[in-house]
Parts: sequence; C-alpha cells; structure tokens
Amino acid sequence: MIFVDRKKCSGCALCVEACSQGAITIRDSMAVIDQRLCRQCEVCAEVCPAGAIRVVELVYAKLKKGGHTMRRRGWFGRGYWGGAEVTP
Repeated sequence: MIFVDRKKCSGCALCVEACSQGAITIRDSMAVIDQRLCRQCEVCAEVCPAGAIRVVELVYAKLKKGGHTMRRRGWFGRGYWGGAEVTP
C-alpha cells in the first residue's frame, strides 16, 4: 500500500498530476490516496519532492496470515498508521 506521511506532505500536488489513475486528491493542503483507485505503480512516490509518499508492505500480506485478526486494529477502513493517512 502507498501512504502519505502527513508530517512531510506540503500539498504541492505534483503527485496528483503524476497519478494516471486519479487516485490522489488534495484535501486540507495534503495529499490523500484513494486505495480503491490506486494501482501501486509508485510514480507518486518517485515525484514527491518531500519524500512524503512511501510504499509500505503490510505485515499480514507479507506473512500471508493474520489479516482476519487485524481487522479491529485500524488496518482496514479510514484511519492513521505511523503518521500516514489511510483512505481505502
């Protein structure tokens, strides 16, 4: 998954222009990624001058187990993880 670090994002919108899927919008001067539209191409992370966009491999996906137990821990749905906004 691709996350935006809210502490680093300047709202410059270069990622919005680079996203061919239209998955990124600017809200309250910060980039927000719609995970439903995102194809994980990582172009946004490459063009971000602040380094605010990063690719994170979720632990349960890497281990191929544990997803069912993590549903109540903020991994799914809207929320925050490690300072990064998650918007499905």
